[in-house]
Amino acid sequence: MPTEDRGIPPTLRVGKLLIVSSRLQMKVLSIESQNGRLLRISFQGKDDLSELYRLASPIQYSYQPEALKLWDVQTPLAQVPFGVEAPSGHFSSVGVSC
Repeated sequence: MPTEDRGIPPTLRVGKLLIVSSRLQMKVLSIESQNGRLLRISFQGKDDLSELYRLASPIQYSYQPEALKLWDVQTPLAQVPFGVEAPSGHFSSVGVSC
């Protein structure tokens, strides 16, 4: 779905619990104040990294004809816990309900 067709995202606030799955939740710890697009989160689940890898997928850019696999975009420069998109990209495609 093109970004311009997605509509307005839900408003987040510090303390909000984002439900990713029955085994993984993320708590919003802070929201970058300048434009509100950068979140600091805390994982609230058992085996959270494995669950995130199971559910997530890289951003699919419209100019890329085939779906990217996680290892196509994972950067070796990432630090703990992980990096799944180049620094200029955004992590997406995790079904988060607010």
